[in-house]
Amino acid sequence: MIHAAARPSSAGHAIWLVRHASTSWTGVRWCGRANPPLDPRGDAEASALAAELGPELPPDTVILASPAERTLATARALTAGLELPITAVDDLLEVDVGRVEGMTWEELSTGEPELAAAIAAGDRIDWPGGESGADVDARAARVAERIVAAARATPVVVVSHGAVLHAIARSLDGRPLPPPLEPATGVRIAP
Repeated sequence: MIHAAARPSSAGHAIWLVRHASTSWTGVRWCGRANPPLDPRGDAEASALAAELGPELPPDTVILASPAERTLATARALTAGLELPITAVDDLLEVDVGRVEGMTWEELSTGEPELAAAIAAGDRIDWPGGESGADVDARAARVAERIVAAARATPVVVVSHGAVLHAIARSLDGRPLPPPLEPATGVRIAP
């Protein structure tokens, strides 16, 4: 589902920030750089998203996606029949959550209670054995510049991951996306 947002944009065209569809880890395990494919529920979500968003995409739309399989599969569903190329962008990869990778919330809250409290509070996280919050913000700023530059000429769809999309949104206009950004949903940022 795409939510229209009354968010200002310095770009001349629409920008859609889209979270990938579901995998078997979605809502169950922390998934940073692990690469599970879409599950059957995710395939259905991606198809439904494509039915909603596809008709809005002009033939010159730029599609940027994380190189993770779950984002590329979501992007392929969006572009099916539209002949729009997908560009994989490393800066759109999900946050490296380090040693938290693959943990359930129960495992995280038991083994890393201070980290779990910081996550629950919405604090910026320096992931143990993974990326720092500053590194994530720097990646988001780099890719936000690329998105805005592309959107000066044509609409842009960005298919990525929840944490990265939140960081990109903050880079674009200083405001986070409304939490949570459910699988196969996105926000349209109006020019």
